[in-house]
Amino acid sequence: MEVNNLYYNSIISSIPKDELKAIIHNEIINLMMDFGQKVVESDSEFEHVKYRTFKLLTESYPTWRIGLFDQCCREGKLNRFDKSTRITAQRIELWMSSYEKQCNYLRKEDEEIIYPYPREFYQKTAARFIPIINFRISHKPDYDGNNWTLEEIEKTIEFQEWKETHKIDKLDLSHIFRK
Repeated sequence: MEVNNLYYNSIISSIPKDELKAIIHNEIINLMMDFGQKVVESDSEFEHVKYRTFKLLTESYPTWRIGLFDQCCREGKLNRFDKSTRITAQRIELWMSSYEKQCNYLRKEDEEIIYPYPREFYQKTAARFIPIINFRISHKPDYDGNNWTLEEIEKTIEFQEWKETHKIDKLDLSHIFRK
């Protein structure tokens, strides 16, 4: 599925059934072809995998975004969950169950929040990179070139000196709202 697909970020339960069936149809064909399986759209095996995937998505994972299903299939194709040689309904169900566990789903009432890494990872990353981003913004255009990654900026003496005098732990976006 293309990331620019209209439904990529849509919740599965909000996608019209015919559109969801078309998305699943294309995903299953592409998966089978990627695995070198002979694809005959009128074949009972193909119809079964399509039907079971549709039921699985609508009954067990209705709050997922369809993009998560796409990402799950991509990771399954790369043998992240098992050593696959062919696409079956069982395999897709295994992938989705494994992907759900891998992502550490945290549920808040009806809202589903996905954290692929532990919360501490994001806190450490933010604590490290937010000051660098603020430095980069305040020193435009000096550090805008492609050769200036956040890691490269972090190594500069100018950033280290700036960091000591600017204790900022939030992004400074005030320049965006200035007129």
